Amino acid sequence: MPDTKHKGEPLSASVKDDGFTDEQLKALKKIEAGVGWVTDQQLGDFFTVHRKSIWDWTAQGRFPPPKKISPNRTRWSCATVKKHNDRMKELPEKEFLSELYGEGASSDE
Repeated sequence: MPDTKHKGEPLSASVKDDGFTDEQLKALKKIEAGVGWVTDQQLGDFFTVHRKSIWDWTAQGRFPPPKKISPNRTRWSCATVKKHNDRMKELPEKEFLSELYGEGASSDE
């Protein structure tokens, strides 16, 4: 059975030319604006990584921790993610690579 979105419409029918649904685009805009809360999947879409990478980065202390908003819901604050992302953009390349890949990472390897 194909994946379906709201109203029983196939997921592929709601995807825009750029490959994102309206819902995904809204989430990406929220992250850029630093407003609201997002899921691991939405963060994965934003950073073009698998959602597991978001959890790995968080466990390694390389990404802000999420908030448990109910027993089955964990979300990241878009404001916190935006601050973190802005800070990462300001780092010199060597520090950025070290922050991203751990100690000892450098651009000349």
